Amino acid sequence: MMNKTSATLMLQTIMVLMEKQNASDVTNFPGSYGEDIERCYGIYGCFSKAYPWTENRPDNYFPVPPEAMGVRYPTFSRRNRKIPVLLEADNVDKIQNANIDPRGPFYVISHGFIDGGHKKWEVLGLSNLDNFHFIGHSLGAHLGGYCGHALQKKYNLKLGRITGLDPAAPYFSKTVTLVRLDRSDAKYVDVIHSNAVPLYFSGFGITEPIGHVDFYPNGGSTQPGCKSASQQRPSGDIYQQVLRVSCNHERSYEYFTESIAPSCPFLAVQCDSYDTFLAGNCTTCDHKHLCVPMGYHSHDIYKRLHAAELVDTNSNVALYLMTGGAKPYCRAHYEVKMKVSNSSESHTHGPETGKLSITLVDRNNNKSDTRFLDDEQKYYKPGDIETRMVAVKDTGHPPLSVIVEWKYETNLFNPMTWRILKSPSIFIDYMKISSIEYNTDITVCPKMNKPVVANLPTMMKTKYCKFNK
Repeated sequence: MMNKTSATLMLQTIMVLMEKQNASDVTNFPGSYGEDIERCYGIYGCFSKAYPWTENRPDNYFPVPPEAMGVRYPTFSRRNRKIPVLLEADNVDKIQNANIDPRGPFYVISHGFIDGGHKKWEVLGLSNLDNFHFIGHSLGAHLGGYCGHALQKKYNLKLGRITGLDPAAPYFSKTVTLVRLDRSDAKYVDVIHSNAVPLYFSGFGITEPIGHVDFYPNGGSTQPGCKSASQQRPSGDIYQQVLRVSCNHERSYEYFTESIAPSCPFLAVQCDSYDTFLAGNCTTCDHKHLCVPMGYHSHDIYKRLHAAELVDTNSNVALYLMTGGAKPYCRAHYEVKMKVSNSSESHTHGPETGKLSITLVDRNNNKSDTRFLDDEQKYYKPGDIETRMVAVKDTGHPPLSVIVEWKYETNLFNPMTWRILKSPSIFIDYMKISSIEYNTDITVCPKMNKPVVANLPTMMKTKYCKFNK
């Protein structure tokens, strides 16, 4: 485990790998008398303390000398999967003799705030960098941006891809593109936002879309399975506090790792906002709502969309999806449209307050996990139509039937929840279940128009809908 200076060390590492900015790139505002605003470090170039590096960034320090950092470049290949070759940034011979196949592909992984990697780029004699994929978490995501910018400026080479895993927000949010990762740094930039909330709410990730595609799993701010800040035990050790609240921040690289060989498509849908997505307003993959798998395989789909002129490399696509709270995280998405019966029996029974849950059953009788349509109890009255997006573990096939349960809780202070002469139940006319991943939909109904009684699972099938006609 790294010590408590790791955050400062990482910031300094990033600064060391910045490229010297020429007069057209920076405005050199004079500092105080006798203050130098530029410092040089041999092959690493010179680093400025002038605009824009100091705009909205109170820390105004030069990087420490490279030899004081102990930066390492462990390199793995098919020939050395377990024991890496340790490259040296200024040792060209060692890089050329590292058994690296120039045909690629190449993956460079850069750590974030409390983790630990980087590698020299330009000595392999490559005509292009299409086969290079830089994967950076947190501060490492912006390091990828610096590398992409420097390669274009110094060698006229453009990286094939940069993946930003919850790029760091402090001192990077709301800055000019030169200071942070942006889509000009590579031919394809994809970003996974998992902790995009302000730092004072224990958020470390950047909020704004900065790539060609930006994924916002579960809204992009907090992730299921991670405790909220209010649930954390207080501690006087700030390092331990960072570790506890970093669950949401670290979930981005866990999603990416799973996306290499996912248990389901990890499909994300273009939508105006996460709330709009949850409301079931973006449930079809079409020209208005593009669908791209989150993570490793997103580039292949993006290239197809670009070839079909459905995306513009100068603009951004924001996509949303839901995940589970434990591995495997991937989930299948369903739009659920439910109508409360408008029958005389339903009117006689009257409105109900409670929660509806569904369990999907496929052709092999495999059941998904059970999901509530709403987290809190909801007031339903005859004739109401509700539409929600839910995500469940994929069974491998689209559903054919649905198990519905009505959860009812009495609240002493809410007369609407009191039941004395009638049993807690709800009359459901139908449920329409539409799959995004499978592009299928079914409509199911309760048998003989019977109500769904509290805590009594009710099987709803398509063939039962004929009784409602």
